[in-house]
Amino acid sequence: MKYWHKNWGFTLEPKDGSVEITDERWMELLRGQEEGRIIQDDGEGYPAALENRLSLERLAVNVRQERDQRIEAVEWRVRRYQDEEILALQHTDDRTALARYIQALRDVPSQDGFPTNIIWPILEVSE
Repeated sequence: MKYWHKNWGFTLEPKDGSVEITDERWMELLRGQEEGRIIQDDGEGYPAALENRLSLERLAVNVRQERDQRIEAVEWRVRRYQDEEILALQHTDDRTALARYIQALRDVPSQDGFPTNIIWPILEVSE
C-alpha cells in the first residue's frame, strides 16, 4: 500500500491527512505521469493524473526552481566541508561527490527530456 497527501505526494507511511491508495492505483497514476499528465489532488484528497495545463515555459521555470532548492539543500554541507578543512577536522562528506551532485543538478536543463521528463540526480554518500 501507498499513501497520498496533497502536500507531500506519495509516501510509504501514513501522515496526517493522507489517504491510502492501492499499488494498482499507484501504478495507474505513474503510467499517467509517463504519458505527460500531472499527479495532483482531485479536490477530495485523492491523487489524480490530470492533463498538464502548464506551458512548457512555466514548467521549465518550476523545474529550475526545484533544482535551485535541491542545490540550496546541500550547500550547508559544502560550507561544513570547508570549515572542516580550515580546522583540520576529519571530513564528514565526500567533497567530490557533493560537487558532482551539484553539477548534475546544474545540468538538469540540458537533459534531453527537459522540462517534461527529468531524471533527478542522486547524491552518492559513502558509508
